[in-house]
Amino acid sequence: MTVEELKSEYAKSTPLSIMLSNNITVIGSTVEHDSYLHIMNPMRLDITINEEGQIIPFLSNFNIASGERFVKIYKQHVVCCNRISENIKTLYNQYLYNELVKILNPNSNTFNDDIKGLTKQ
Repeated sequence: MTVEELKSEYAKSTPLSIMLSNNITVIGSTVEHDSYLHIMNPMRLDITINEEGQIIPFLSNFNIASGERFVKIYKQHVVCCNRISENIKTLYNQYLYNELVKILNPNSNTFNDDIKGLTKQ
């Protein structure tokens, strides 16, 4: 894809939570095509439960092997799609912001590498 095609695709995208047939939940900026979903900046959404019994969401990398910032998931592997809640959207946007800061200035100490405030590696 060219840069212009990526810009166009991103402009049409909607942040969604996508449950896959293998019980993995992915969030990302998503564009629907005929037979697949194109997901930009995909993150795996998981939960942990703390000592007080509170459910804590966290993000981890979805595409660990290649490090790509977009994936294509065929619709036959999708169980359901939902809009993401505001607290997860805030976490996801903060993660994306930190990633951009690291890309633009890899030597900067101005970002919180542990954004994951809820994020595990």
